[in-house]
Amino acid sequence: MLAIKSQNRAIRGSGFGRVLDDLPYAATIANADNLLVYVNPAFTSLYGWHEPEILGLTPRFLVDRTFPGKDLAQIKREIAGASGSWCGNIENVSKAGRKLLIRLWTMRIRPEHTLPCLYHLGLTAPAAANVRPEEDFASRLAGSLLAERRDDGPATDHLPRSEQIENFRALGYSTKDIAQILGVAPNTINVALHRERKRAAAGRGRKM
Repeated sequence: MLAIKSQNRAIRGSGFGRVLDDLPYAATIANADNLLVYVNPAFTSLYGWHEPEILGLTPRFLVDRTFPGKDLAQIKREIAGASGSWCGNIENVSKAGRKLLIRLWTMRIRPEHTLPCLYHLGLTAPAAANVRPEEDFASRLAGSLLAERRDDGPATDHLPRSEQIENFRALGYSTKDIAQILGVAPNTINVALHRERKRAAAGRGRKM
């Protein structure tokens, strides 16, 4: 439990943790052993559990017992695979026993250089809300971490995908790291940057 509390403090003291604290969607972080080391305030609002109650548990306790075990095994295989992520609908259970059909996006992530460990990040929202929490998260993370590096203060406005990529690169993330955070194939990173450079060059040409 000491290791889990230490990981919790490290996350809460990082820019990554501050982004998740402010995120309006439920977020969980599990360590390499798949034990929960952090949940954000939006998680408590949605599920009813407070962080001290569930530190050290596996995210499996959130899943309705009727959810097929073979499907859970498939999710684990996909997260452990080349993409390192999985997205889909799954039935969860709140502390009060209420069943929740949620959209889950989960991935392996090495959030920033001050947090060298590999973590499992999970973002959830009610499936009926038809939202993509991972897009908001990626934009906030790219903006906030770069602003913090430059002492500009927090920056959580939604950033275009190309600007997110440029920010992550400025922070020293590899193409593979960026692809995992954004939940895309690595080759799309360079494609997005190439398109953005072409648009910028065309804009400069029109001004001339």
